[in-house]
Amino acid sequence: MVVGLEILLAVIGAVALTRRRRGELVAPWVALVVGLHLFPLAPLFGYPFLYVPATLVTAGALVSIPLARARGATISAVTGAICGSVLLTSALFSVAAAAVS
Repeated sequence: MVVGLEILLAVIGAVALTRRRRGELVAPWVALVVGLHLFPLAPLFGYPFLYVPATLVTAGALVSIPLARARGATISAVTGAICGSVLLTSALFSVAAAAVS
């Protein structure tokens, strides 16, 4: 149910942004939805570590727009670099933690 709601929100937001000719904001919008959807998954899975990537992806989505504009970079590239790095690092940490336990 959480994933279905996430997909619906991401699509609705992406379509609305594209129609308003703000397609450059689709990547941070989707990242924001992903980051926010991790918060209810942490207690659902009983894995409190999910709060870390949830917070960092949400923050990354929000700071990517002004950061990209300040640096003259594309918003999607900055969003992808920040949020992709957070998600990859979190996944590697989780795999390592599972291997140890």
